[in-house]
Amino acid sequence: MLIRTERAEDYGQVFRLNEQAFGNREEEAKLVERIRASVEFIPEPSIVAEVKGNVVGHILLSGAKVADKEH
Repeated sequence: MLIRTERAEDYGQVFRLNEQAFGNREEEAKLVERIRASVEFIPEPSIVAEVKGNVVGHILLSGAKVADKEH
């Protein structure tokens, strides 16, 4: 198993992997795409696990803003 930084050419496999992981729902897979497109996205800690050229795992970290709704 190879653990490495995600590359643009992995996006399709990552999308399908997330669909499968979350019961063939697109919402979670599309959330990853929205995070990648956001200014908070940090590409370096977006990691994939690869076996024989296939992405079998993915983790993505991003910055986030916490808002206080009371103020």
